[in-house]
This record gives sequence, C-alpha cells and structure tokens, in this order.
Amino acid sequence: MMKKSILTLIAFFLVQLTYAQKINITTGMEKLNDEFQEAYNLFVPHVTPKALSKEWASYLKDYKGKLKSSGDEVNSTNAILPMISRDTLQIFARVSPVAEGAVLVVGFQAPAGFISASTNSDESQTIIKLLHDFALPIAKDGLKEKVKAAEKIVESKEKESEEIVKKSDRLRADNEKMQNQINDNERELKDNEKKIGDVKSEIGSAKDALQKVKEKEKDLD
Repeated sequence: MMKKSILTLIAFFLVQLTYAQKINITTGMEKLNDEFQEAYNLFVPHVTPKALSKEWASYLKDYKGKLKSSGDEVNSTNAILPMISRDTLQIFARVSPVAEGAVLVVGFQAPAGFISASTNSDESQTIIKLLHDFALPIAKDGLKEKVKAAEKIVESKEKESEEIVKKSDRLRADNEKMQNQINDNERELKDNEKKIGDVKSEIGSAKDALQKVKEKEKDLD
C-alpha cells in the first residue's frame, strides 16, 4: 500500500512539473457577492486553495479594512489601498481549486463602481501588478514544498534500493555458504560410501571369526 502511495505521488509530481506553470491574471465579468461584476482572475500555481485563502486574508489585514471570511470567500470592507485609490475600497474575493494550483477571483469596488481594465486603465494596471507581487512568493513557497516532498520520495526510494541491495548481498552470501555445505556433504557422502564398503567387509571378516570361535566350542565337548 505504501509503495502504491509513493508511485502515485511520483506520477503527481511528474504531471505537475511537466508543463510550465506561471502566474496568470485575466480580467472579465465574474460572480462576486451574488452579482456579476468586473473582476480579476488570478491563477497561482503550486498552491492549495486553503493556503491561498489564508495568504489573501493576511495580505488584506495590512490595508486596515474589516475582514470577513466565509467558506471560499474572503472580503474586506473600507480597505485603504492608496496605490489604487484615494477612496476606501470594498474588496470581494473567492478562492477555488484548479488542477495545477488555485484561483483567486477578486473585485475592487470604489465609490464610482468596480474597477475595470476598460474604464480604469491606470488603476487596473496597478491592481495587476499588486496581484502578481502578492502571488509570486506564494507560488515560490509552494514549489519549494513540492521540491521538498519530491526529495523525500527520492531519499525514500534510494533507501529502499540500498536495503534491497543489502538483502541481495546477504542472500548471495547465504547461497554461497549453502553451496559450500552442499559440496562438503557430497564429499562426505562419497567418503561414507567407501567407509560403508570397508565396514561391510570388516563385518564379513568378523562373522567368519565368530563362526570359527563357535566351532571351537564343539571341540571342548
């Protein structure tokens, strides 16, 4: 069972690392806060939804908004992000899993409405940079964890290989000892065959001597 689990992990890492995985940010209409709004779709590779949600909540705390997390949603009201707007922002976000990592869908609502690439070009570029800078260390840390896990698998398989080699060496040594014992037994069997012949001959001579002794009993009568 353990061997099957390790093989499954190896296959998982091969699939995960075969294809180039980069942080990707797109914009468009997404459902946030029960309504479709202009939003940013951030793909972060090598990270779980739980870890991404936790990091996003921690990130928002720096901007003094009132944080609320529920299920896959992480929202912040009256957040202050001066690099985006002089006004406070309402930030709505949700996190979901994908095969290669996790996705953060986030919308930034200013007093005039949700910030979008089409109507707020400068602010939108700032948001895209902000999201990329947020995601990069998380993706790197996630990849480091995968590397550590893969290294542990390599270490485990190398240890398993060493144990198999040692066992094979012991079996060869045992086989050599047994073969030597077999050879010794074969030689002893041959020696015993000769000894049996000699002893049988001696038995015959002893019987002849016994018979002669018995015959001398008659001479006494």
